[in-house]
Amino acid sequence: SLANVSALSGQNALVIEISDHSANKTTKSVNFIYDTIPPTLTLTPANGAILHTPTPTLTLSYSDPMPGSGLKLSSLVINLDGADITSKFTKNTSGTSYTLTPAESISFSQHTFFAHIEDNAGNVKETTAIFTVQDNIPPTIGIAQPNPGSLFNGPPSASVAYSDSESGI
Repeated sequence: SLANVSALSGQNALVIEISDHSANKTTKSVNFIYDTIPPTLTLTPANGAILHTPTPTLTLSYSDPMPGSGLKLSSLVINLDGADITSKFTKNTSGTSYTLTPAESISFSQHTFFAHIEDNAGNVKETTAIFTVQDNIPPTIGIAQPNPGSLFNGPPSASVAYSDSESGI
């Protein structure tokens, strides 16, 4: 067992040479990657984003910067508002995305988008983005009474109908 072996970040080679008392020599080597740099992980929508759809596309971009031991895609965990939604995404080597369906629409409020990924050396990256979904469609209003151009000699009566298909009134 060797202690205090020095390694530089990146590709390294450990070479061991030993000789016996008869001057017979054996050399063995092994190549390895010394990786202390965590992966990168970017979420879209970004932290602080304001969206105007309850069915947004959630996107992750990830990579393992040099010296890079490679991403461990099986470690990828994706949560939306605390619920694990990892299975909805198709994992690939550089990122993934998923668009919520109308049946999965989220409320007009603040939401928390979280992701976790590791590289093959065990370095961990976790990122959280808090975004807001806001209604940007104005309510509708219809005036049933009085009719346009009506004349009154007493207090007029009015009848209106209104609705909002997004956030409500």
